[in-house]
Amino acid sequence: MPIIVAGKGAGSSSGPQLIISIASFSRATYSIGNGNELQYSDDAMNVYFGISGSVIITDFSNNRLSGNFSVDLAGPMGSFPITGKFINVPVAL
Repeated sequence: MPIIVAGKGAGSSSGPQLIISIASFSRATYSIGNGNELQYSDDAMNVYFGISGSVIITDFSNNRLSGNFSVDLAGPMGSFPITGKFINVPVAL
């Protein structure tokens, strides 16, 4: 299962981090649940999990990935929505 990891600074193990795990990098809409997951860790290392929403892959060509996400998260400090996009992110296969 492909995984997208984004954080504050290359190789950083502290600070906010976003992990997206989806069925494929194929162009499609991936609903959160049924194996498609989004996890967010904040500055205090509180971990929030996606409970609904979707990740949309808009392009995957030449080992570069683009798309966006809109997901509702739930965790120790409550629930909130998170949205974002990624454009031409290099992918190591």
